[in-house]
Amino acid sequence: VRLKLLDEHLGAARMGEKSITKPLVVYDEDRVTEEEMTLEDFEVLIAEGTYTTLLENVDTRVFINRNRLETLASRKKRGREEIEPFIEEVLEIEHDIISKHITWADVVITRDYEVEFRR
Repeated sequence: VRLKLLDEHLGAARMGEKSITKPLVVYDEDRVTEEEMTLEDFEVLIAEGTYTTLLENVDTRVFINRNRLETLASRKKRGREEIEPFIEEVLEIEHDIISKHITWADVVITRDYEVEFRR
């Protein structure tokens, strides 16, 4: 994840740029290339991801307040990674880091999917 580049792209969108050149991951070929993406038809952009609360070029930060155990069923269903002790340990460490990001949130989605507006 290239957060600085993502933040630059969001800033370009906010400044009214017509297009950006962004990375494109081709998973089947295990490579990263680039593609031109037009911004002209968008009124809203959503930057979704684990560390997006750190981005500066956003209007609203949404934090989903769930931990690795609460997302386990969804992770298994997606099947993108092995559910093994090492991964679980990494996710536990990451959760300890990410859980502190709730303080920057404008909106929090609770474990029960309720919406809390903070600002």
